[in-house]
Amino acid sequence: MKAMIASALMIAQMVAAKTLRDAAFLATFPANMLPWVTGLAAVLAIASSFAASKLFTRIPPSAILPTGFLMSGLLQLAEYQLYVRDIHTAAVVIFLHVFVINLLLTSAFWLLMTEYFDLRSAQRAFGKITAMGTLGGILGGLAAAAIGSIPMLILFTAALHIACAVALWGFPSTEPPGPPAPLKPSPYLMNLAGLAVTVSIGAGVLDYLFKWQATQTIAPGPALTRFLALFYTATSLLSVGVQALAKPAVRSLPAAMALGAGTLIFSFGFPGLVLLRGIESILRGSTFRAGYEVFYTFIAAREKRAVKSVIDITGERLGDLLASAFILVLLAWNASSPPLLLGIVIASAVGALLLALSSERQYLKALEKSLVRQPKPLASDVGPQSGIIRPGGVFDSGSDHRITDLIPQLGDDEVAFIAIEKLRGMAPKHAGQLADALLDPLASPVVRRRIPLILAVSRSQLALDALTLALKDPEHQVRLRSAHAMRRILKENPSLLLQTDRLWSIVEAESDVDFIFSLLRLLLPSATVAMAQQALSTDDRRLRGTALEYLEKALPPATWKKLEALIEHQPKRS
Repeated sequence: MKAMIASALMIAQMVAAKTLRDAAFLATFPANMLPWVTGLAAVLAIASSFAASKLFTRIPPSAILPTGFLMSGLLQLAEYQLYVRDIHTAAVVIFLHVFVINLLLTSAFWLLMTEYFDLRSAQRAFGKITAMGTLGGILGGLAAAAIGSIPMLILFTAALHIACAVALWGFPSTEPPGPPAPLKPSPYLMNLAGLAVTVSIGAGVLDYLFKWQATQTIAPGPALTRFLALFYTATSLLSVGVQALAKPAVRSLPAAMALGAGTLIFSFGFPGLVLLRGIESILRGSTFRAGYEVFYTFIAAREKRAVKSVIDITGERLGDLLASAFILVLLAWNASSPPLLLGIVIASAVGALLLALSSERQYLKALEKSLVRQPKPLASDVGPQSGIIRPGGVFDSGSDHRITDLIPQLGDDEVAFIAIEKLRGMAPKHAGQLADALLDPLASPVVRRRIPLILAVSRSQLALDALTLALKDPEHQVRLRSAHAMRRILKENPSLLLQTDRLWSIVEAESDVDFIFSLLRLLLPSATVAMAQQALSTDDRRLRGTALEYLEKALPPATWKKLEALIEHQPKRS
């Protein structure tokens, strides 16, 4: 609840601050000055991101955030005094302040949230936090529209900053910072950085077009201030509905930008531009934001504090800087026509869409690596062998017994061990007879339970197919040992053909969780599934959340729903 209140106040001040930033600047300077001040602000923001990353490795975000909001609020009180004396300087200072500080504080807020919530609970919590923030944005936008006056708007945003500081004061402490982590440009993190840059290029160009057309259509002053406030309020309101109806999805934003800009090229006009800019704002604050932040939840706090602010701020502001550069070049060439600018939006959106799809694929692989790297021993990969007693010696190990004589001996605990050893030596040549015995419904259950231990050394397609059929055996131990034997065969001979469709159908019909995981180890990376199963039996909420998130992403939706219900009713073991 505390996080949702803080989110509401934070987004309320962001909406009011964006209204203040744009209204103050456009009331004082022409729209073609926007790329210059945006470029300068982007450079300052990028520099601040590196300073922030060093700060976060030494001080937890739970301690930094309240102080940051308080100082930002006090700075806005100083800007009020400056605005009274020099509106031109104040307009630039306010623009730089809002452009740099707001994104830094937002990144720190989400860093705190990704540390506080485990991966699984984050899926639910982030939606509620984002929705509450959107409601706050609606109230902040309506208040800004009602206020209208720029000096009073400065005081209002200052008050909201201070309220955010109070709401975040005493937020539960997160992990201790520990020694700084080196910045490692892993492919996964580089992909996220590229996504932030490409999305921001398109959004920056689109924002310029929107504000330029707004100044051409609406006279700067109170009317423009109210229009901007109502626009930000309307987009916040619609974000609530989108957040409630749609799942987090980073691909939604670039796909909508590419489609919308492509349509607008053929029918350019201010209403269409307002609509496209609104869609971009709605999706960025709802499905894109929720999906993007989840990508960070499983990363260790030490590494996340070192890289997240750099990726968030540098990525977004580098995109703004590049967008400003493109616009300035086109302005210098007198070629800043809307179709050309929209072409940049389309190109960046397509690039962002490809990176979003790649991020989603890499996310699943990153979850796999995160589970496998956990410092918990995997269960032994030795199959269950209960009921087999090493005898003092009944058969002569050197004598040559026929396979038909040896198979019945598997039911005798006193000689079963020797029979298994003899049959393992004969298995490659006699896999068919062993398969017949395994699938014989009239054979002893004890015999059928021990045949998979023999077929495991066969490494043949015939043995693999027979074990696949045995996965429907009424005996639980036969099914489990058959799955284990199949893993052993495939490990030694991965070129064999696995009947995946049959396995998935067995998974969907099965209700025993342990057996389901045995089958999943055949269909998905075995070590990852084994660690996920082990994680689900612990009380470690972060490890458990990572396991659940991995399974949801890796399994077909219907299979995951069934398994999730079974897991919820399974008691955890310490």
